[in-house]
Amino acid sequence: SEVSYYGQIWVNNCTVNQKCPNIVGAHLHYTANENSPNPDDSWTAVEAHYNENYTESPNNNEYFLSHSIADPGHYKYVFSFDLKRNPSNSNENAQRFYCYINWDDETMGTIDVQ
Repeated sequence: SEVSYYGQIWVNNCTVNQKCPNIVGAHLHYTANENSPNPDDSWTAVEAHYNENYTESPNNNEYFLSHSIADPGHYKYVFSFDLKRNPSNSNENAQRFYCYINWDDETMGTIDVQ
């Protein structure tokens, strides 16, 4: 069955009370490989979408998706956000930032699929 995932981001002077135009992509990354310490190309990535109905913290932007993982197992996951300094510059490559459960460590979320 589908599970909903939510990720939040704060960007100084950009996410307060508005959708930050510098955020040009958001993804959920997950893997069943416990030995994979950081997200890489072996992880599955699924696009997330801006949650315009989110109002709990006016300082953050929230992104979400609903997704089904077909194979049973224990998975770890993390959100990423792609940011540009100038979102209208098509020559600028976005920089990917991974957001963990706590900012002071790299604790990833986990989910068990039955």
